[in-house]
Amino acid sequence: MSIHRSHLRIIGTWLTRPALAVLLATAVCLTAGCSSDEGDGGGMSCTAMGCADSYGVDFGHTGAWPAGDYQVSVSLDGSDVVCSATLPFASCETSGACVGGSESVLLIRSGCALDKAQHKLGGIIITGAQPKEVKVSVTRGGKAIGDGSWTPTFVTSRPNGPNCGPVCNQAPKETLTLK
Repeated sequence: MSIHRSHLRIIGTWLTRPALAVLLATAVCLTAGCSSDEGDGGGMSCTAMGCADSYGVDFGHTGAWPAGDYQVSVSLDGSDVVCSATLPFASCETSGACVGGSESVLLIRSGCALDKAQHKLGGIIITGAQPKEVKVSVTRGGKAIGDGSWTPTFVTSRPNGPNCGPVCNQAPKETLTLK
């Protein structure tokens, strides 16, 4: 058997140059993390970090939070959401229920596993929306203890790389100081 110059022997197998080129390209892609799908990194490796469109308003309060029924009213471009909670919390299993509006608003409850004097409302997080105007008012026992309005500036980020998903739009948090 004669050996043609276009064949190479690797581990007892004869390969043509085109076959060797495919083998080497595959090995390079596997070690470098290449992808054939342009939408997931344009040929580069993507990490798998997640993110979501979000904006938050923290509640600032000095000292212990007084016991009572709290209501947090949130207006996102005119769409109203109302969240309620009672301090101290009955347990860690109960949630600050938010109703109304089409956006997802989460009332942050903090300290439920601690002494009742350390229970507090941490603020709100808005996910899945990019409101142009946000208004928040907080009452305790029907009496206003704080209100504010903001026009968030959202910034687009790609935590897994410039050509990788997901694409997230987030705005810096604000703080609403309560009485």
